Amino acid sequence: MMDSYFEDEELPKLYHGTTDEFEIDTLYPACETNNLREENRHDLLDYVFLTCSYVSALRYAIKASKKYGGNPIVYTVEPSADCFHWQSGQYLCKSAKIKERIEIEK
Repeated sequence: MMDSYFEDEELPKLYHGTTDEFEIDTLYPACETNNLREENRHDLLDYVFLTCSYVSALRYAIKASKKYGGNPIVYTVEPSADCFHWQSGQYLCKSAKIKERIEIEK
């Protein structure tokens, strides 16, 4: 079961890991962008995945850069109004606005 969060409830700081191959200011789900890093994922394609763990976002960023090219990057993000706590440290939303790009030291 997912816990729903709304605009008046405080969420933790949320991150999203990806590659700098994409010029984006808002994150949209795979069903809209046709970008899906996990080929074996067949559900929740209409959600953006966020995490409260910088380390987890960094892992996804590294995997995304290996698949799509470019350099791994992590964003801090602000989810759309409906955000759901899905699993330990993971959140789902319909879109998320990028707030800040965190440069990754090599």
